[in-house]
Amino acid sequence: MPSFYGIFGEHPDSVQLAIIYIPISIQQKETFDSIVSAYIGHAPYDYAFFGMRCGAATYEILAQLGILKSYSNKKTIRKIFYPRKLRKRLFRMTKENNWKVIKREGVKKRKWEKD
Repeated sequence: MPSFYGIFGEHPDSVQLAIIYIPISIQQKETFDSIVSAYIGHAPYDYAFFGMRCGAATYEILAQLGILKSYSNKKTIRKIFYPRKLRKRLFRMTKENNWKVIKREGVKKRKWEKD
């Protein structure tokens, strides 16, 4: 029988989740596909505690698509060190652009960041 528990032993439905649907053009989709192909072949940077982390890496890709302002990698790392900074920016953009958002709160016993 398949397990429905993730790597940390929690049921997926217990995890906090936010999905933001960002409408993109055909050109942006093609650019995204080429980024994915290139990054699968060879990652442009390693994940690091001090360096390009998940928030900064996501920001960098969204900037390549023209959705966010582009910065150098060093400036992106400084500006988006924690994923919360990117989330707050994207949530603000969802209100401005009327993008669709789906949120799931997660379990109450776990400590979550306060957005």
